[in-house]
Amino acid sequence: MASSGQAPIEPRWFYWLIAVRVLLIVFAALIGYFMPGQFAGGQGRLWGVMLTGAALFLTLFYNLWYRAGRGGKWLFKAQIALDALMVGLAIFLTGRTSSPFTFLYPLVIVSACLVEGRVGGTMAALLSTVFYAMASLWGVSGERDIIDAALTFFIHMAAFNLTAFLGILLVQRLMRAEARLSRAVVDLKRIEEVHRHLADSLSSGLIVVDENGFVLTVNRSAVQILGKDVQDRLGAPLSEVWPEGAKRLFDDKGAAVRGGRLELGHKGPDGQAKIVGMSPFPLLGDGGRLLGFGLIFQDITGEKAREEALRRMDRLAALGGMAAGLAHEIRNPLASLSGAVEFLREQGLVHPDGERLFDIIAREAERLNGLTRSFLLYARPEGRESASINVRREFESSLAVAGLRRTAPGAGGSSKDPGVGIEIDIPDDLVMDIDPGQFRQVILNIILNAHQAIQGKGGRIKVKAMEEDGVVMITIEDNGCGIKKDDLIRIFDPFFTTRPDGTGLGLAIVHRLVQGWGGEIGVQSEEGKGARFTLRIPKKA
Repeated sequence: MASSGQAPIEPRWFYWLIAVRVLLIVFAALIGYFMPGQFAGGQGRLWGVMLTGAALFLTLFYNLWYRAGRGGKWLFKAQIALDALMVGLAIFLTGRTSSPFTFLYPLVIVSACLVEGRVGGTMAALLSTVFYAMASLWGVSGERDIIDAALTFFIHMAAFNLTAFLGILLVQRLMRAEARLSRAVVDLKRIEEVHRHLADSLSSGLIVVDENGFVLTVNRSAVQILGKDVQDRLGAPLSEVWPEGAKRLFDDKGAAVRGGRLELGHKGPDGQAKIVGMSPFPLLGDGGRLLGFGLIFQDITGEKAREEALRRMDRLAALGGMAAGLAHEIRNPLASLSGAVEFLREQGLVHPDGERLFDIIAREAERLNGLTRSFLLYARPEGRESASINVRREFESSLAVAGLRRTAPGAGGSSKDPGVGIEIDIPDDLVMDIDPGQFRQVILNIILNAHQAIQGKGGRIKVKAMEEDGVVMITIEDNGCGIKKDDLIRIFDPFFTTRPDGTGLGLAIVHRLVQGWGGEIGVQSEEGKGARFTLRIPKKA
């Protein structure tokens, strides 16, 4: 709106300036109408009506033109010129140098400075001087009158220019102050935006409470970890929003506990048990005054699982080395013992009553030999012979070897146990490159383990497989007795078993083989509700 590089004023200023200027001119015109004696020639009412009409017309014109979006620089310059002209007419008609309306010119000059800056102020001062000279000196006769009029003119001219100078100076300072204020507002908004998004940008959960434990702030990650209900509980006590966190932050007497990193259990929004690592810290103001507390925390369930997996791998590696050495030491005496028994039988050196004892010796020797083979398989799996297999056919053939048969959902049971139904949901075209023998051993161990967990009470075993991004995902689920929570982290340990006749090597071998393929195996179970084993095996293992 402004010229010569000057920043424009706000539109509301523009309308107010129009209204003030025109109202003052209308005021002058109304005085002429109601006090015609103040105007020369006794034509006060005529001139008052004319000035009033002109003022109203210009007001309407200014507003309509500005609202139409056509208000360019010429519009504001035209306003300045017309305002100066109308003030000059009012002065001319009300006593010239003795007119009471000379004060309107400083208003015109100040208005011009606000609207058009330095150029507008200079223009208004110049026009005011010219129009005032014409109004005050026009038709003056007599030496004394000319001297008085000239003296009055020069005084007012100085006043007009001084007003313009001060107005321009103040407007420039005002503009610089507004520029600084605008930058400060922008910086403040940026800082507020940073502060607003800082907490939500943290990958860790953050809860801020006051010194009494009432929740002030909750970030987005905290909502994801603790659940959506937390977001709606601002202002509530922490003990209601997150009881586990409150117990670790405040003791039984309500005093704050300033500890290091803490680990606590939490049931997530999906109902799954989680492990949360939390670090509380005090919020201190000026002079060390306590403002509240912050709790920053992360879901470390996955990290804990990986740590446990690494510890298990180290433990299994050590046990595997021991098992390998032990198996080699046992196999040699077993071979000698078995050979000696066969020799005695072949030579007829066994008394008929001793045949039963020799049968026991041979059977137990074979059982020990099988156990040592399992030791060696766990410790040092045999070299893999990769081949392309059809996953569905491998499952069906493995079930047949184990004396189990597939059933339709809701149909009869297996040949071993009519009360156990085995459902297979595997695409016919799902293939993978893997050692067939090792693959059969893995799936048989898991399925037989699931079959035994049902304990003859009747139930079902569901097998599902699918490919996702080059990985074959296999799920084997049963509705058996489930696994105790304390046993869940130990089921892949060698020699751990809950059955009196078990060796504790079946699932340990499964874990070892799956890891050897570069895959992963996990288990989810709830006691009394069954278990679900999930295998993720690369398609080309």
